[in-house]
Amino acid sequence: MIGQVVLSLPLAAILLYGWLEFKRSWAGLSITLATLVALSFVWFPGVAAATAAVLQLRSGDDVVVYSFVCLLLLVEVNIHQMGRRQQQVVTKVIRQMAITGRKWIPSGALTTPAEEVATQPLPLPARRLRRAQAVEATIRDHRELVAQGAGGNEAE
Repeated sequence: MIGQVVLSLPLAAILLYGWLEFKRSWAGLSITLATLVALSFVWFPGVAAATAAVLQLRSGDDVVVYSFVCLLLLVEVNIHQMGRRQQQVVTKVIRQMAITGRKWIPSGALTTPAEEVATQPLPLPARRLRRAQAVEATIRDHRELVAQGAGGNEAE
């Protein structure tokens, strides 16, 4: 019983991970199903022994170990897919920056005003464009108030 609980804890964590990744990737579905199968092997040793006999393995313990290995490989595939998606997003952003003529962001970008970083704004959807224009107007109004001395404490 203690061994089953000890084996079930990492399987529960992997099941949660698979469930959270379920909508993002086919690997999430695979991880979830494989984890449920592994949990059945842990909690029902007869099922593991029958599966071992069908697969011509020595014992049900081997089936549990192989299911853990398969789960770890599926998790690695999912992590690789996430990295690949991230790389594609970065490539799209860099390509868009090159097409629109944006400069590369300098090392001191946190202190550089946005007007110096980008020569042209990226095209935005209409809703985001309206929100960005509203934010720019608010910033402009705040700068005018600070310049007139009505802003109270000036930001450094």
